[in-house]
Amino acid sequence: MEHILESTQFASIGRLANDFKSIVESLAVPGLTCTVYESEDELAKNINQHNALAAFTVSDHVDISGIKWIHSFGAGVDGFVQRKDLNPNVLLTRTAGNMGKRMAEYCLAYILNDLKAINQSLKNQQKNSWEPLQIGDLYEQKVLVFGTGTIGGAIADSLAPMVKQLVCVNRSGTSIKHQTVALSALSNLEAYDIIINALPLTSETTAIFNRLFFSKCTGALFINVGRGESVVDLDLLSALNKSQLRGAVLDVFHEEPLPSSHAFWSTPNLLVTPHHASKTNKKDLQESFSQVLKSIRNGDRSSPLFVDIKRGY
Repeated sequence: MEHILESTQFASIGRLANDFKSIVESLAVPGLTCTVYESEDELAKNINQHNALAAFTVSDHVDISGIKWIHSFGAGVDGFVQRKDLNPNVLLTRTAGNMGKRMAEYCLAYILNDLKAINQSLKNQQKNSWEPLQIGDLYEQKVLVFGTGTIGGAIADSLAPMVKQLVCVNRSGTSIKHQTVALSALSNLEAYDIIINALPLTSETTAIFNRLFFSKCTGALFINVGRGESVVDLDLLSALNKSQLRGAVLDVFHEEPLPSSHAFWSTPNLLVTPHHASKTNKKDLQESFSQVLKSIRNGDRSSPLFVDIKRGY
């Protein structure tokens, strides 16, 4: 696998592209270079001069069939693995760093916002209203976390010591650290107070949070930091209306930016954030790419930074 480093010409575009170029130059690996492009039109015209690509994603306007190595600036790689022109033998790697920890902080913040009635307290203050509110306790909550990768695992690690029970869900049911059940064997949804999605987007996880799923919930808080396409929007709205969910916090959506006409903006008990739960920074990128290079030199692809194309994560 180390031979891929002998002559690798990265093309890079988007936020962090210049940071990636500086990281590549600082590593001073013989044969490893990077060129930054300011537009997709420019990239599309010159893509044949490169055998590697570093970006969050690129549109279908850019032909990536000749690319042998893609490094994603994000943890999610569905924008690449779902491409019809993806080389089946491509090396696909991704960025993690401290993204999981920031995701965990995001989830904790909005869980406490929900339990401690922070929004309502602010509204009451604006009305000069002294009204004691019903306050929940985090240590009494039962939490279900979908996903046990770098993001889901970090969320579970952070919340586990603070809650009554935490159960993880993944494709196989294999437990790494916390109690884990397989996606296909999931039951007893009514037992959970908080449901968090951190799953990658695959054919198995598309539209998984739908009418049938929500019908089994009994007033849970739903948080989505995975992918918007995992949720059926109309079914989520219906679940909130029927009190199957007591609230929802969404950081990811089918279409981003979320259209101003979307019903989510005006739905009670639903909080929209603009996909900022954990923005990749240069430190994340440098740490992850350096780990990837080390693994390549050692001939080891066991790290979660290496993507299994067939599984999609």
